[in-house]
Amino acid sequence: HTSAQGYVALVGAGRLEDAYRVASEPNPFPSVCGRICTRLCETACARGSVDEPVAIAAIKRFVADAVGPTLPVEPAPVIHAEPVAVIGAGPAGLTCARDLADLGYRVTVFEAQPVAGGMLRLGIPDYRLPHDVIQREVDQVLAKGIELRLGQRAGVDFTVDGLLAQGFGAVYLATGLQKSAPVELPGGDLQGVAQAVELLRVLNLGGTPAVGAKTVVIGGGDVALDAARSAIRLQRQAGLEPHVTLVYRRTDVEMPANASEVREAREEGLSVEFLVQPLAIRGEGGLVTGIDLQRCELGDPDASGRRQPVPLEGSEFMLDADTVVFAVGQALVDDFARGCDGLELENGQIRIDRATLSTTREGVFAGGDAAATGLFTAIEAVAAGRRGAAAIHNYRRAERLLPGWDDEHEVARPDDDELAAVEMGRRVPMTLVDGLLRREDWNEVGAGYTEEEARAEASRCLNCAVCSECDSCVRACPSGAVDWAQTATEEAITVGAVIIA
Repeated sequence: HTSAQGYVALVGAGRLEDAYRVASEPNPFPSVCGRICTRLCETACARGSVDEPVAIAAIKRFVADAVGPTLPVEPAPVIHAEPVAVIGAGPAGLTCARDLADLGYRVTVFEAQPVAGGMLRLGIPDYRLPHDVIQREVDQVLAKGIELRLGQRAGVDFTVDGLLAQGFGAVYLATGLQKSAPVELPGGDLQGVAQAVELLRVLNLGGTPAVGAKTVVIGGGDVALDAARSAIRLQRQAGLEPHVTLVYRRTDVEMPANASEVREAREEGLSVEFLVQPLAIRGEGGLVTGIDLQRCELGDPDASGRRQPVPLEGSEFMLDADTVVFAVGQALVDDFARGCDGLELENGQIRIDRATLSTTREGVFAGGDAAATGLFTAIEAVAAGRRGAAAIHNYRRAERLLPGWDDEHEVARPDDDELAAVEMGRRVPMTLVDGLLRREDWNEVGAGYTEEEARAEASRCLNCAVCSECDSCVRACPSGAVDWAQTATEEAITVGAVIIA
């Protein structure tokens, strides 16, 4: 429920503060998402049917970086007596906390790590998402009057049962998936075998993970790319020439990692082997010396619709390696469940009611990666946080005051004749540091748009939805007669109309 067309149109008009408000009111992490979002909005952009989609993420990054640091945040007034606890200071937990604070609750966030931000802070390297950018937006959330307690692990330093006994009116579990999924492979216990999530956590907490002269990364998602590109930088930091190979068992078409990330990684020196699966890790004297692999072809789709790799007989080969990094999924650290009587887990996640996000324990809710909803991106975690806050508010007030799970939304789109009349053009490219230079340090790879570039790119928008949803009409009306929210529920009202009472 972020009006992407709205903030793009407002940037094009030079109304930057209004654009920032539209981008940040539903999402407290616009600078973060402007850098690492999967950009599904761009795949839906009508401009893509003409030439290239509008660079929505880059425009969001520009306006969030330009305006976000300049606007003060006031503490939200406390209206309700009962406090609420949030466990986990990642995007789901902090978004839930922010919305609850805006609804009038005193909120305390408990975080096991020494820093806030969850996997945004611990799982994404500096060159892609600078730590100061995350911290700025975390601080803006906390400025609402939210208390943050770092180094507090649920089930170890405190329990959910204990929080409820202390008088917390509800608990929201947003613990995320904090460890790598287990991999059973011969040689997996050799020294030199690492897990991507743990490697990135050590790196983001200021450590220097051990990476050898020849590194192989297994996986095809964003975490695998982050681990591979980090390994390149760690090798250069150690004075080595980069020698990192990414191994993925499907093709680049099926690869879940962002295509631009793969392209940037190759510019930095990454080698990629597609349609290859690991067989065993070789070792000598307890140390990794190589990895046995086998080439595949894609067979028939399975029940999920994905074509499954089929090994090709006689295609085995070996790569020399002294470090093998697995990035094949993440798993739940479930110690938080100790001292939460009645909480149930299923398939490594927290069982919840999808309509309300309530768990099997009264007064306890869950969202984000930890909950059994299949939410795996930052923006989906933000959405889960918003839904969690609405669900807790409804629970505490004993009525359905806010929608808890609403995925329905109208889509405005030009017809074929209108699209045919659009003049062809190209999106404004973002300046990147040269590939051979950027692998030498941890500085951010993308420079971001200037205001001139952002407004030029925003001008490519076809303005499908007409209204930018900036709410200026609502704020300007002295009688409070304009009800923008009501228009969304009136089927007879056209896009952009308002109801005057």
